[in-house]
Amino acid sequence: KHFIAKNYGKWGVSKFDGDWVVMAEYDSLYSYSQFYVGSKGAATYILDSEGKTLHAIPFKTKPDRYLMLVSGERVGAITSAGHYIHPQYEEISVHGSFYEMKDSLGATLVHEGGRRVIKAEDEIEDVLGYSERYFHIIKDGKHGFVDENGKLRVANRYDSAQYYSEGLAPVKLLGKWGFIDKYEVLQIQPFYRYSSTFKNDLAIIQTGEDFGIITPTGKEVVEVSWKYIQRLKTDNYKIIDWDGKVGICDVNGRFIVRPNYSAVEDTDKELLIVTQNGKKGIIDYRGYSKLPFEYNDIQIKGEYLLLNKN
Repeated sequence: KHFIAKNYGKWGVSKFDGDWVVMAEYDSLYSYSQFYVGSKGAATYILDSEGKTLHAIPFKTKPDRYLMLVSGERVGAITSAGHYIHPQYEEISVHGSFYEMKDSLGATLVHEGGRRVIKAEDEIEDVLGYSERYFHIIKDGKHGFVDENGKLRVANRYDSAQYYSEGLAPVKLLGKWGFIDKYEVLQIQPFYRYSSTFKNDLAIIQTGEDFGIITPTGKEVVEVSWKYIQRLKTDNYKIIDWDGKVGICDVNGRFIVRPNYSAVEDTDKELLIVTQNGKKGIIDYRGYSKLPFEYNDIQIKGEYLLLNKN
């Protein structure tokens, strides 16, 4: 309901009825998220959507994943809640509603409202991610997890780890991957060369050279015998056998098509574009053929199929 306008050489923010929300007194002005950012000379002003000045600071701003404050080679931020972080850090990352600041002393983590979760004296080297209200951290070169209050919930004893998903996190111990719950109880023993996180109660694992898919109890729903398995954007799985043939498993680990094809493209229309003997056709998610293998190319554009033959 506002627009940025220039009046007599200065910038402000006006309502459509002509009243000024932010008086036209700034050399430059732009909007970022719910803030207006104006400059006068060397000073920068952060204003809310009603024109109230939240911060007047002697630093440049740079819109990024957050509103960055720049002072030489140091950076700070204005959080999404308007909290001010002084530009004294080497880099800043955002994890949900939390901001991680890093410098030579290590990592500091604050909530967008200003509550400090991790302090420099905690000697945490890095925050790698955030999921299910746990932060994946590195301390003393080892991986662990802290909660939203900064309490160490999973001791930093692991060689590597991934984020929590569906209550379980993959962890690497003595060169092998297993899974722990949020109480650090080992639910699946470290047995695997590789593991993904769980999604829809399934995870990709690798034993030796072979890939398979397991449930949270460790049961194999896709046997560990494949050259490679990839989770797709549709949450289905691309299965590649040792001859390079490709198939697709659904979100429950059931084969839609066995690995009998030179290429399979999954789509968000519940259709598979499948290549066999150099020609393309279409198979639906029930495994039924919808178009024969007689096309040079098939593309999906909106609700239409574009078919190229000969």
